[in-house]
Amino acid sequence: ESKMKQSFTLIPRVRVNYKLRHIIKAFFISERDNTFSSRIKTILCNYFETDNIILTSSGRSSLYLILKSLPQTKVIIPAYTCKVVEEAAKLAGKEIKYAKTSNNDFNISELPEVDNNSIVIATHQYGIPCNIEYIADVCRRNKAILVEDCAASFGTSVNGKLTGTFGDYSFFSFDSSKLINTPSKGGFIIAQNSELYNRINLSNLFPSSFTYKLKH
Repeated sequence: ESKMKQSFTLIPRVRVNYKLRHIIKAFFISERDNTFSSRIKTILCNYFETDNIILTSSGRSSLYLILKSLPQTKVIIPAYTCKVVEEAAKLAGKEIKYAKTSNNDFNISELPEVDNNSIVIATHQYGIPCNIEYIADVCRRNKAILVEDCAASFGTSVNGKLTGTFGDYSFFSFDSSKLINTPSKGGFIIAQNSELYNRINLSNLFPSSFTYKLKH
């Protein structure tokens, strides 16, 4: 009996570009209203050509804030994805449905039924762009919300358009395993327009405690 053999090349994590002194310094920097936050937000707004960016403490908190702000009750996530995506959906009180994923790029290959009560999480797994134009078209036709998971795809583009600019929302992650390193964690949200931006309840955006930082 013949068996199909598959092999995959593992994508290595990047080496962090910060030192111990940066980690210690990060304990004492507020995540709100500091010059570092202002500078990075300005850079991101210029890069993505939008003002609708919210800095957060992590990618998972970004997704939680997005889902918590939306009335739709069903969240469609890739069957193969980071566990924090499912955790954020559960914490936001959503019903989870799974989309089939490809063995080639680990991205969504087939969507289940999508309707106006759906939020579709389109992950660009390992920085490899998913079929985002097709997924965006399905969401648009069915009046569903599209959220791009760009945790690993900062700078990736599809037909000259950056990932993170196709969806109603997108979220990004900064930590020691991502393209942009930060001591502990960080992230941000992009909203497609000011109306979607204003839906995010910033009262749920709380800074990490000293204990939380120390744990990381």
